[in-house]
Amino acid sequence: MKHLNRVSGILMLFSVITVFIALIITLQFDIALNPSELGSEVMGKTLQNVAKFSKAHIAELIFDELSDFAIVVLAALLYIVFRNYNRAGALAGSVCFLAGGIIMAAHNMGNFALTRIANDYVVATGAQAATLEIAANAMLLTAKSGVPIGSSFIVLGVLLYNIVVTQVSRFIGWFGIIGSILAFIAIPLGWISPQLEMISISLYFPMMIWEILFGIWLISTKKLTKAD
Repeated sequence: MKHLNRVSGILMLFSVITVFIALIITLQFDIALNPSELGSEVMGKTLQNVAKFSKAHIAELIFDELSDFAIVVLAALLYIVFRNYNRAGALAGSVCFLAGGIIMAAHNMGNFALTRIANDYVVATGAQAATLEIAANAMLLTAKSGVPIGSSFIVLGVLLYNIVVTQVSRFIGWFGIIGSILAFIAIPLGWISPQLEMISISLYFPMMIWEILFGIWLISTKKLTKAD
């Protein structure tokens, strides 16, 4: 129990690393699933790429699921670590982490079905191909609501926890508060238009840096848990 902050830090870094690996796989094989492209010709290309690189698509989803699992576990660990600094704030932050992690995990589980749809699509013709495109569009329509909602819960959890963290480290806390506010602005942009995706990434970048700093800080701090 004495060093749960270190375990939390390791999980935080693990979550960041798995997300980066998933992102690299997505970009390397051009298998990004962007809801702003619903109904466009790009859908056919996306399904063809997913079918061609189905193993890469599954690997990307596995890394995403590992990150989601880490967030769910973090919800419990961070509450234990910070509850005696601000019990209400820590509880609210953990509830947001838990909700966000579960929503994102459910979304990613659903995307496993896209591999089957893509494999069927490349050999389908006519009405069958059109039906499979509709099914893929429906999945991305779900993502259009699921991903921003899940991300919003996680970012809100980051904001709430950093309000608590300011009692221990003003630098880490305020860095996280500013980063989470920018992330709130970033969340919808990449899903509105692909042209806004780079702006979205730029706004989200400070929170990515905070996640790394927070993880390192948790690991390097000997003990954060106050006595009850």
